[in-house]
Amino acid sequence: MARQPEVKVKFSIFNKEFNEGIAKISKESATLRKEFKLQEEQLKANGTTSERFEAKLSHLTKQHQLAGDKVKATASQLAKAKAAYGENSNEARKLNDVLLGYQTTQQKLENQLTSTKNEQMRYKKAMQDVKRIMEVTETSTEDLAQALGPEIAQAIDKGTASTKQLEHAFRKVSKSAVGTEADIHQVKKVLAKLDDGSSIKSIRKDLDKLGKSADEAKGSVKGLGSEIGGLAGGLAAGLGIGAAIGQSIDAADLKAKIDLTFEVPESAKKDIYKLVRNVESYGVDAEAALEGVRKQWALNKKASDTTNEAVIKGAATITKLYGGIDFNELIQETNEIGAALKISNNEALGLVDALLQGGFPPEQLDIIAEYGTQLQLAGYKAEEIQNIFAAGVDLKSWNIDNLLDGIKEGRIKMAEFGAGTDKATRQIIDGAGLSIDKFEEWGAAITKGGDEGQVAILEATKALMGVKDETARNELGVKMFGR
Repeated sequence: MARQPEVKVKFSIFNKEFNEGIAKISKESATLRKEFKLQEEQLKANGTTSERFEAKLSHLTKQHQLAGDKVKATASQLAKAKAAYGENSNEARKLNDVLLGYQTTQQKLENQLTSTKNEQMRYKKAMQDVKRIMEVTETSTEDLAQALGPEIAQAIDKGTASTKQLEHAFRKVSKSAVGTEADIHQVKKVLAKLDDGSSIKSIRKDLDKLGKSADEAKGSVKGLGSEIGGLAGGLAAGLGIGAAIGQSIDAADLKAKIDLTFEVPESAKKDIYKLVRNVESYGVDAEAALEGVRKQWALNKKASDTTNEAVIKGAATITKLYGGIDFNELIQETNEIGAALKISNNEALGLVDALLQGGFPPEQLDIIAEYGTQLQLAGYKAEEIQNIFAAGVDLKSWNIDNLLDGIKEGRIKMAEFGAGTDKATRQIIDGAGLSIDKFEEWGAAITKGGDEGQVAILEATKALMGVKDETARNELGVKMFGR
């Protein structure tokens, strides 16, 4: 066997302790994911919405800490590599690529934490609003059941209702109590006076005044003019006069927020306003619709308005078609998947839609970008990566992480063969009746990535499956895939 350059062998040894540490953190992370999936299933049966939020936040916090551990360990190893091999060495470059990947994962988890905390706050506010309107209007659970149906009423009573169900209940009770022309935004302002010490009696009087104002607005609606934002569109969509007035009153707030948060020409702001309203029509909350549209424009400043609009409409459609998908998170995931696989946002959205149609679990969309990056580095194209994820569906959702962890770990471990193999590994390869030189050749190709790296992984895997001795095959499999 030809001897490998000494510096490469030393780099393999140099990284041994570091790789073992990263592998330990990865296993801990995988265990946390499995435990969280079990907890999620248990909470589906008898947990409250608050408990589900707390469980998710706890899981994300732990994963964020582990991601931070990876970043710290890799940064430290990179500093050592620069000192040992040089600032611009290949060894330093490889570790820097690894560090960037871990930093991306850490930032992604930080974004998920922020998003989940915001959703939790929105849920708590919705629950508070429902309790307040029920108390002020003396609405009982039985009354709620008649207005909304027994299932939603029971969910609210048990604390298992979703944020959307709570917001729907609030609108229903408000309109029943104040009148069909009630502006929900104004109702919330009146109820907020409870925080300032106002009595329930005075709140009831304010709501009564609000109801009378709504009746007056109904009589003069023709004089408002179709230029008031959303009114004509709301009526045409069959939302009713009350809902249309609610949109027109809220229009000023929405336009003000667009002015503050969008760095686009004035001419584009009108289209963005219409787009946000359009997303709302798919059942997305107004604030969530605005934030999702803002995020898409912020992440794709160089893209045309037409391109960003197409992504928004596609995401809104997917949100409506598949349960368990948050519009805001879908926008974030679409951008991360596009960046990871080096494809456009529209192509990334198409990939997500295709996977969902095939039965891919909506709650696991976040792993596509994470593992897709590893597969892309291994040389797989977007279509091939999609096929790998689709194959994972057949293994059922709880096993997808195992499949992808194996692929990810395999790329990392097999790439190490390119820097030379130690005595124990050579004995295992030789015992399996395979060529040590060939495995080192495959390892070098995998390190380079691209088409050559992809072919190398497939050839090495095929060679492994061809080993007839089960013990030898298992030993080599552990060396290749870390399991």
